[in-house]
Amino acid sequence: MSKAGAAVGRAAFRATHAKTGGKFPPKKGSAGAQPHGSNEAIIKEALRSLDPEQSKIEAAKNPNIVLADEALNENWVNDGNGGMKPATSFQEALDYLASRNAQLFRKQTANDYELTEIVVHLPDNLCIDDPVNVSYVLDENGKQVISEKTGQPLTKPRRIARDPDEARRYFNDAQEFLTEHGIVAGGHDGLHWRTDQYSEHRPHMQLGFDSYAVDPKHPGFLRNEFSRKWFSHRDVVYPDGHPKAGKSVSGKVKLSDYQTAMREHMIERGWPVEAEIDKANEGSYLGKKNYARADNNRIIAEDRLAAAREQEDQNAVDLAELEEADADLEERTQDIAQRETDWLTRKRKLDAREADLDRRDQETADDRLAAQNERREAESLNAAKRAEIARLRALREDVERDLAAAGPAPQPPSYDDMRAEFLGEQSAQLTAFAKSRKRPDGTTMLDDFEDWARAKHAKLTRQGQPVGRYETWRDRTAAAQKRLTMAQLNDAPMRASERDRGHGYGE
Repeated sequence: MSKAGAAVGRAAFRATHAKTGGKFPPKKGSAGAQPHGSNEAIIKEALRSLDPEQSKIEAAKNPNIVLADEALNENWVNDGNGGMKPATSFQEALDYLASRNAQLFRKQTANDYELTEIVVHLPDNLCIDDPVNVSYVLDENGKQVISEKTGQPLTKPRRIARDPDEARRYFNDAQEFLTEHGIVAGGHDGLHWRTDQYSEHRPHMQLGFDSYAVDPKHPGFLRNEFSRKWFSHRDVVYPDGHPKAGKSVSGKVKLSDYQTAMREHMIERGWPVEAEIDKANEGSYLGKKNYARADNNRIIAEDRLAAAREQEDQNAVDLAELEEADADLEERTQDIAQRETDWLTRKRKLDAREADLDRRDQETADDRLAAQNERREAESLNAAKRAEIARLRALREDVERDLAAAGPAPQPPSYDDMRAEFLGEQSAQLTAFAKSRKRPDGTTMLDDFEDWARAKHAKLTRQGQPVGRYETWRDRTAAAQKRLTMAQLNDAPMRASERDRGHGYGE
């Protein structure tokens, strides 16, 4: 049955070497062996499907392990009789390693390489995409990578064997090459365990073997030929006729030769794989994790490129929208500026009106206050006037009462009274004498005297000068009235005797 297919895949293997106890050599740029790793840890990772709990532990570290497919994995250990038997425990693999180490003449040191793990992937042309599950792209720390394009975990198609029986035959042919064509120093006895993995991203076979071979100097013992197989060694040189004849063959050249021999072997077995060496990966010394890392980096780069292109397209759309938005914003800015100008104009008018109203309010308040003050003053004046009117009325009543009590005012003296006052006690004799004195015109001295007296009386009464008793009466009446008025104005009581003192009433 031909194994040829429409596409051509790649036949290759990748090797990882661990020093005594399962310690991996230092990475580039680091010092000393890696702090993690042991023979037991290596075996438990490879043969994990022997224990469901171990499968869960490894799945927590590797998101691409599909626990539901762990049952598809097949595990074997060397039976010690030239064959392989199904593995039942991790301890079987550890015991076989211990038995091999016990056969070494020179015991292992910490710097000696002890266990090599080889990984052989099923060629991609013998795989199909899993219709159910996908694989996750992981970063350098084994964490899921978030797609820059979608924002979701970045995935890649999970590959499964198109035919499990075909996959098993491919892995059997690869094992045959490794154990029977000098890659494994001790041949089949150097093979410790094998596991065919169908639960990860892509079907692959993992082999654990040592580099021990028969010690020619010590019959019945083994020696470690790791350097002879993988590094430069003085016993492994270029043959005669070669340009570098006699010089040690480097580890890189050895690995390249191994890869070429494997391709030729698999093609000879009828598998549709490439015949030419992939120059980009010639001499590659990567483990399955490094291979997966390189594949993940490729997918991450493609995702970033797609995201960048999509972002570039989106940027173009955003730029157009931004330009349109800028134009709209400019128009709105001008409109807002105009509205702001109108608003400021209205505000100035409103401020002016408000100031005018404030002024009017202040004037109104001032006028109201002035009116209130004037009203209070008017009320105070009115009250004072009413009080004054009341006082004057009372004064008038008092004066009228006092005048009524004082009786009628004395009358001014008559002429006869004044004549008598003027002539005094001699008036009769003087009158008789005056009458006896005749004048030529028939009048007497008495007539002249009478004319003089009347003229004097008229003059005196006309000029308001006091005459005898009249002068006394007038002066005393005026003085009494003055005292009475002052007493009333000062609201001081005055007795009638005090008021009439010196007036002559009753004197």
